[in-house]
Amino acid sequence: MSFIDFDKEKCDECYKCLRTCPTKAIAFMGDRREIINELCIKCGKCQVVCPQGALKIAQDIDKVKLAIRSNRRVIVTIAPSFASAFKMDDPSQIVTALKYLGLTHVEETAIGAEVVSQAYETFIENGDKKNLITTSCPSANYLVEQYYPESIPYLLPVVSPMIAHGKLMKDRFKDAYVVFIGPCMAKKVEAEGFQHRGVIDAVITFEELRDWFAEEKVTLTQLTPTPFDHVSTKRGCAYPLGGSLFKSDFRTRINHQYKYVRV
Repeated sequence: MSFIDFDKEKCDECYKCLRTCPTKAIAFMGDRREIINELCIKCGKCQVVCPQGALKIAQDIDKVKLAIRSNRRVIVTIAPSFASAFKMDDPSQIVTALKYLGLTHVEETAIGAEVVSQAYETFIENGDKKNLITTSCPSANYLVEQYYPESIPYLLPVVSPMIAHGKLMKDRFKDAYVVFIGPCMAKKVEAEGFQHRGVIDAVITFEELRDWFAEEKVTLTQLTPTPFDHVSTKRGCAYPLGGSLFKSDFRTRINHQYKYVRV
């Protein structure tokens, strides 16, 4: 499945996408523009730098709206980085807005991140490998798998916070339609992957959600805050800042044979 495509009518051949792509997964051939899927790591950098909006990410908004109209129980796991992505007076205003759209239950993906942190601690404590590479970011995982296969044995066999939280939600709400909301397109690819297909039913980016709010004339700052339906941990919420393994949380540095590095 193609997750990002060119709108050839908008492309003005500035080549910013080509220069930005870390894996040179974009081809310009005459009047053709193409994303080479087998080279692409789904980081979305090309779409971010395109000044013409010529790169379009596949959207799940219509799928989510259909689930709402079908009276499905549509529940949300939202990445904690939402707090810096939307203009609000209180972060809990996002919950009010999502429930106004018809989403019935809202939690932060930080809940899954806490579970992932606990799993990481176990592997760090055991220390049975020379190196350990965290696996919360699917784009980083694709980079290792496609371009540095010699490092695959060092990838921690732990799912991402999105998948971990999705599994928890599916266990609690058996027939629920689970929507992940986050900042990057890589999560769309991860959700469709054969290993975890069905855990997350739809993925919406912050940009898509912003457009949906505009369509429904939702102004976050005018809303009364509503608490999240489940409390998150501070450690889980720290993931957008670099993860708890790297931010003055020495409790997780339980095996000093490892040097902690962010790349």
